[in-house]
Amino acid sequence: MKFFFIWFSIFIYTYNSAQISIQGNISDTSNTPLAGVRVMIRDLSSGISKYTNTDSIGFYKIVLPPTKISFLEVQLISYKTYTAHVNSSTSQTLETIRLQSDATLLKEITIEGIQQRGTQKGDTTVFNADAFKVNTDASVQDLVRKMPGVTLENNQVKVNGETVQKVLLDGKPFLGDDANAALRQLPAEIVDKVEFFDKQSDQAAFTGFNDGDPLKTINLISRKNKNKGIFGKSNLAAGPEASDAIKSENLRYHSALNYNNFKNSSRITLLGLANNVNQQNFTASDLGGIGNTGNSRSNGSGRSDNASGFNINPLNGIVETQALGSNYSYQNASVQLSASYFFNAGSTLNKSQLLRQFYTNSQRYSETQEQTTHQNTHRNTLRVEWTIDSAHKLIFTPSFNYQFQQYNAALTSTNQLLDVISQNTTQTQVKPLSFDFNPQLLWQYKLPKKGRTVSFQMNGVLNERLQSGYYISDLWLTDSITRINQRYGTYVNTQRYNAQIQYTEPFGKFLQWQISYYPGLSKSSLDKNYYNFTEHSSTFNSALSNACIYTVLQQKAGIGLNLQYKTLSASFSADALQNQINAVANGDNTTTIKLNYFNVLPNLQLNYKIDKTRNVRLYYRNTTTLPGIQQLQPVLDISNINQVKSGNPSLQQSVDHSLSFRVGGYSSASARNIMWYFRSGWSTNYITSSTFNTIQDSLIFGVRLPKNTSLTLPINMNGYWNARTYITYGFPVQKIKSNINVNGGIVLGSTPSQLRGIANNSQNQSFNLGLVWSSNISSQIDIQAQYNTSYNRIINSITKDPTTYFNEAVFAKMHFEILKRIVLEIESQYNRYSGLSSEFNQDYWLLNTSLGFRCLEQKNLEIRCYVFDLLNANTSISRIIQNNYWDDQQSLTLNRYFQFGLYYTFRKFNGKPKSLNEEEVTPPHFLPPGMRTPR
Repeated sequence: MKFFFIWFSIFIYTYNSAQISIQGNISDTSNTPLAGVRVMIRDLSSGISKYTNTDSIGFYKIVLPPTKISFLEVQLISYKTYTAHVNSSTSQTLETIRLQSDATLLKEITIEGIQQRGTQKGDTTVFNADAFKVNTDASVQDLVRKMPGVTLENNQVKVNGETVQKVLLDGKPFLGDDANAALRQLPAEIVDKVEFFDKQSDQAAFTGFNDGDPLKTINLISRKNKNKGIFGKSNLAAGPEASDAIKSENLRYHSALNYNNFKNSSRITLLGLANNVNQQNFTASDLGGIGNTGNSRSNGSGRSDNASGFNINPLNGIVETQALGSNYSYQNASVQLSASYFFNAGSTLNKSQLLRQFYTNSQRYSETQEQTTHQNTHRNTLRVEWTIDSAHKLIFTPSFNYQFQQYNAALTSTNQLLDVISQNTTQTQVKPLSFDFNPQLLWQYKLPKKGRTVSFQMNGVLNERLQSGYYISDLWLTDSITRINQRYGTYVNTQRYNAQIQYTEPFGKFLQWQISYYPGLSKSSLDKNYYNFTEHSSTFNSALSNACIYTVLQQKAGIGLNLQYKTLSASFSADALQNQINAVANGDNTTTIKLNYFNVLPNLQLNYKIDKTRNVRLYYRNTTTLPGIQQLQPVLDISNINQVKSGNPSLQQSVDHSLSFRVGGYSSASARNIMWYFRSGWSTNYITSSTFNTIQDSLIFGVRLPKNTSLTLPINMNGYWNARTYITYGFPVQKIKSNINVNGGIVLGSTPSQLRGIANNSQNQSFNLGLVWSSNISSQIDIQAQYNTSYNRIINSITKDPTTYFNEAVFAKMHFEILKRIVLEIESQYNRYSGLSSEFNQDYWLLNTSLGFRCLEQKNLEIRCYVFDLLNANTSISRIIQNNYWDDQQSLTLNRYFQFGLYYTFRKFNGKPKSLNEEEVTPPHFLPPGMRTPR
């Protein structure tokens, strides 16, 4: 022990003796200290460089090994670069460096500056936030949009063409699963680094075996001097619409609060919102809790998705929203906890026009509709991760959702087939209520032998949906009038339970094998009752009513092999899956469906690291899709008598295949990002639709349908496939201090269907191109511009005639800070549509602008005047492609209004500044859940 201390003391002394420090201060020509200045010292003999930034008083310090002479470089945007040779043989304090202003702002930044934008760490791309200049009020969404490979499409942030589905803050979930809300609510100023990676499930990250497509994830690493404290924003704004008379019903208002309290071990975020200007806040996840009728995707992993048959989408139109949200996280030595809660109350008014063209060209359907929707939503998520000891871990992740809606609509429709025309008017009221509880418990155990693990997971789903409503429908034909007046009530209860048991064992030095077993049970019961009403009485409608019990017993056993060899990572598994379906309809065993399926499902994942900046990733998955409870019922839905729907008791499962491939990466040397992405899918026994029209009054499933009624039901067909390729290229342009992202893609596909008994294959071809330009000048000048264009072509085997349509959109957003207190913002968007139906071919400009003045000493109170749709030209147009037809739709939109408001920003940080010796290119050691160690 004595000799140990002697040698240890000699080592410490030698190490400290072998390090010297260069320090000093940096200011401008008026002796004002400059913060955030990048300082670099490069050893001319070895080429090794050290970096740091000045602190709030302009001080810097770099520790490095002694050498004879070194090259010093000092850089700050809008200032001339300072260079000098310094004697670095001993520690010293240099004289104060005074940077001169660069009026041209066009000096080229050296390659060392580009290198500090980011780096590639295995599968993870890391960007430094300081390398991307945004305005002082910018959100994280504004920040990441300037990074290579990042685009914003349909209000969804995408990285290299893949939608971001998860956002973490310092490795912890933030605002649940609402990625867009997390990016919009956090200010860019607190972010030090941004990491992009593919997040595996907890189970896959633990065992190393892929269990499905990973989630594209952004992890935000907060600044050390801004990760503790209180910060946020609040605002209140109101103003009139562009109207001759100012009335209370024409008042447009907006109020919001974002409060954050970050401490060492806990973090609290509170959100509030009230407005009637279509800001629906926490994205569609709070607005679509009542799902649509669908299938049950079965891969044995406990991720089945059995829809319940209620589909109300209140996103179109003019929306008034009141919302509250909260997020809480806590961490100590053994426990990590994160929880979120959202409440959303919304009212929607929409007036829409729809034109439906069937591919046979002989049938045409149109409708006009006015609808109102009132909705309340509660959503809760919780994650508790308990590290019992070095070998045991327990993860509990329950979620709870509750939603209630009231939907009223008045619809007028016309259905034309050759010379026969039918018209329909319908008044509808629907009151759906949904409740979901989904607990998951995962236990992980690492045995003493490296690579030997045992894990056990239990999943449960409890889902209840109630729906009541009525519809009154009048149908006019050439020689008759039919009235339908019905009320109904529907109750659906779904319970799913499954478990996952996995055992892994090392096999040699580079291999690991796994055995797994997944039992599962799903039970759904449906009770639907319809009543016919007249002025004097009501009668039970047994033909439209139905009671059904739907049970799925699932067994899956699998074996897999995992390879980790140098730069190659690969896993292969094969699962034997058996699904037994038992459905009893009408409650009297008169309609019994028994289905038994056995499949062997292979899965493959491969990841190869070409070099430090590029890697290749390949995924192949084989799954099955089971028909849902509504799809199997031979019961008609006549809520729109012109477009009747039904289930099909002969429906079978489909077998689905998906293949994805991507290659590329980010080069820190050139600050360029390039990625090529390919994804394809194909199915046998694909579940599609068959549509036909009654040529005379017909009795179908016990219900008499008038002639010319369109009836759609699900069927199985072969021939479905799709393919998508996408390439993105991002790079900086130093001479004009800008970032550019270029992307392009091709989507091809073939969807089979049946139209009036004739098989049809709809070949879809889509070509798109995008360009994003953003400034990187300073926080006072922040400009972003984006151009997207798409060309779509559809060819159907029935008509052989191609249908084409074209869309292009230009977006620009400019932020200027004038004289340090005046803020001017201009946002413009141009859309052009061609190839749609004649009344839908339009082009329009949407122009929004605001002018603000910042008050108080800290400039944290802004008085702002805002104008929405200055040209009063806003509109909403869309085309939706279906198996047998396409829809052109136009919805109600907001038009010009004015607002005057107060916007207050509060900041009180308690964190310590970043260490002066910390290099910008070195990301902190961090491993969030689902992220593997870079290889």
